[in-house]
Amino acid sequence: MPFDVNDAGVWKAPNTWHVNDGGVWKAVNQMWVNDGGVWKPLLATSVARDGVAFDPGEQMAVTMPSVGSPTDARRYTLSLWLQRDGTAPFGFHYVWEEINQSNQLIISDTGEVNVLVGGGSSGSVTTAALPFSTTGVPHHIMVSFDSTQAVAADRLRLWIDAVEVTEFSTDQRSGIALNDTARAVEDSAVQTVSSTKFNNQVALDGTVADIYFVDGLAIVDPGEFTTGPGSGLAPKAASVALGNRGWHLDFANPADLGNDAGPNALDFTLTGINAADHVSPFL
Repeated sequence: MPFDVNDAGVWKAPNTWHVNDGGVWKAVNQMWVNDGGVWKPLLATSVARDGVAFDPGEQMAVTMPSVGSPTDARRYTLSLWLQRDGTAPFGFHYVWEEINQSNQLIISDTGEVNVLVGGGSSGSVTTAALPFSTTGVPHHIMVSFDSTQAVAADRLRLWIDAVEVTEFSTDQRSGIALNDTARAVEDSAVQTVSSTKFNNQVALDGTVADIYFVDGLAIVDPGEFTTGPGSGLAPKAASVALGNRGWHLDFANPADLGNDAGPNALDFTLTGINAADHVSPFL
């Protein structure tokens, strides 16, 4: 597994999680938690996940069907794992709905996270911290959108590594209109996971894994997708219904990396991505 531990000032990259038991570092085959000073095995079951290593110019995209209806276009959740691989400046671009590039998740070349919804900068947040400033560390990102919320700050929420982000360098969530519909699930809307450049950002050199898009639910518990928070953070199989236009990319089949593992068969079209980009296991 890719999680590092600090052993008396020395960072180690073990194949399993380590725990500190009375000052003694132990390598275990499962995650442990500290319960009142006693280390106990965590009951949440993690799952191994494969990933896709993106190089500059590569992308995958899916077009929402023009049949049926969204479960609830006012609510959605995006969950994914992302790791910066190279030492060069880093950019990641995920667009849901291509028209006017109205909804975006962007990791900047400095490592900050920017989430923008609703077109322009009318509803956006940018993290003050730089979680992606280092290489070789996978992070979990969860975005929850719910325009039915009375308080504007509750209409767009962000979690990184199962901890909600509450401090932002920019916060323009007041621009999200009450009951605004998410363009992500409209007929013929395009959702794209991309390593292409965006607004002077550089192309992605990183690995992406276990992407969920949930139509109709604004999930506020990252435990739906992870075993965290904590140093033993790991993916787990989500039990949530994905809605009429939700999807799940688990990248399990190197011969079909765009396959939707969910029930809606919203398979992604690949550009420049092939079996050589498959990373197994990644998480």
